[in-house]
Amino acid sequence: LGWQLCWLPAGPFLTNLSYDLPFIFSEPGAPTNIVLVELDEISHADLRQTYGERWDRRLHAQLLDCLRADGASLVVFDMIFTDAGLDASADRELAEAIRNHGRVVLAADVDSTHRNGIVGPRVVPPADVFRAATTNWGPMQAEIEDDGVVRKIFSGTEQKPAMIWVAASLTDAPLFHAGAD
Repeated sequence: LGWQLCWLPAGPFLTNLSYDLPFIFSEPGAPTNIVLVELDEISHADLRQTYGERWDRRLHAQLLDCLRADGASLVVFDMIFTDAGLDASADRELAEAIRNHGRVVLAADVDSTHRNGIVGPRVVPPADVFRAATTNWGPMQAEIEDDGVVRKIFSGTEQKPAMIWVAASLTDAPLFHAGAD
């Protein structure tokens, strides 16, 4: 029956429903004092950043300083800093802001590797200047379904847990601590 449902038109709907159903009847607990930093179109325009180019990393440093002053207990950057920026002093300012805050999680990139007949994910870590500022980083990758919803999130590799697990380890998340037992 399971195999038949996979091949019927209703199969993908039922598969997606199996991921969504637990969240329909319960409201997830909202974390407090945790900030997820994302790039968006409104901020892009308001901050006058050039399309197709990296944002000025001083903006991220200023944001981190404000969040630290406002008492954010954890800041997670949903963007990748794998390369050094065009302005080394801006990178140093961001690294200093990361160090000053103390609880910042950075994302690493993930791509495929094909070496010596071995195929698998390869983690591309943040640039050295940022890894010197924090050890809190992990690979980030999400698979977007046809309906625009992310239901499966990359959990990391054997050597490096995903960014979401690194962030969870810095909180008092019951699910994370229950899995650690």
